[in-house]
Amino acid sequence: MEKKDDNQTHLLVFLFIIFFFTKLVITSHFPLINDEAYTLTISRYFSLSYFDHPPLTMWISYLFHNLNISVSYMFRIPSIIFGLLTGYYLYKIASTVYRQKNGTIAAILYFISPFFFFSGGFFVVPDASLNFSIAGATYVSLKLIFYNKDETRLWLMLGLFLALAFLSKYQSFLFGITLFISFIIWNKRLIFTVNFNLALLISIFGLIPILLWNIENN
Repeated sequence: MEKKDDNQTHLLVFLFIIFFFTKLVITSHFPLINDEAYTLTISRYFSLSYFDHPPLTMWISYLFHNLNISVSYMFRIPSIIFGLLTGYYLYKIASTVYRQKNGTIAAILYFISPFFFFSGGFFVVPDASLNFSIAGATYVSLKLIFYNKDETRLWLMLGLFLALAFLSKYQSFLFGITLFISFIIWNKRLIFTVNFNLALLISIFGLIPILLWNIENN
């Protein structure tokens, strides 16, 4: 059994390496799409948030601008990394609910899906960080709600993942509400714990820049 698990792990690592370098190779041959050009343009100027999206993707691009990175395709590297990490957490979710083999299959299906290959892990768009943070939050919540892993470390991770999700895209607010309802339905006692409120507090930090920007801009 251990040998089979090791083989699955080696296969997953191999896939991560292959997909990472494949995307690096093709990125310079794939022109920027309109959404990417828009993101790279508005991210030259720092703001607490932006007109049509929360700020995380623009903040990362702003950092790249300030590092004097002039090759536009290099701005895709964070999205590629987010895509790989999303695949990792999908692997963890499926491995937890079923078994490791199912986790590997889930990661492969995510990597080869045309939409997620590009929008979720290639283009400079908010979907990359959104998918990563939602996958991470789902995995952590799974451990907390159904496997009784009431560890402070997991609660801190949940708060951070939710904060990143809120900073990524407005649709993440629906995920946050749904996740809260899930806690109420399946493990209500957790919402009265100190750790739950700690995670909630951390996640609220992801909302503050957006709320301040909207107040300042009516």
